[in-house]
Amino acid sequence: MFYYNQYVRAQSLDEAYELYQKKPNFVLGGMLWLKMKNKTLGTAIDLCDLGLDQIYEDENEFRIGAYATLRQIDVLRFFDIFVCGDMGLKSKPAPDIFLACADKMGLVPADCFVLEDSINGIKAAHAAGMKPVMIPDMIAPTEEIMPMLYALKPSLVEAAELF
Repeated sequence: MFYYNQYVRAQSLDEAYELYQKKPNFVLGGMLWLKMKNKTLGTAIDLCDLGLDQIYEDENEFRIGAYATLRQIDVLRFFDIFVCGDMGLKSKPAPDIFLACADKMGLVPADCFVLEDSINGIKAAHAAGMKPVMIPDMIAPTEEIMPMLYALKPSLVEAAELF
């Protein structure tokens, strides 16, 4: 069982980010998957009031919340296969998920690009022998992972130039 010292429903991303900077605070999402062990954590930060599962559209742009599902944005039809962490595979930074995906697609790992925003994702892609492309979100690339990168791009638009 895990315990937390405080529960906060963040009213803005700035508030959530500020709280998250303090260890051992952690973010709760739409689902909570934590390894069960006896542990007391800091503040539980709930993002449920921030509209991150919403899709907004006006005449100039689309904005898709980070918790919008593939079904909500109607892209499931573009995927032939799915490989997920709940399939009994080791989680990142182990390369298992990426290797299983390449295997299901019948591809050689060295021919695969991996678009990632996390350090553990970059480590996993590198360990799999793939081409890791980092698109930083809240965490900038570290000196440790810079040599592992095939490319560093500021957004998916710029990453698309690789293809």
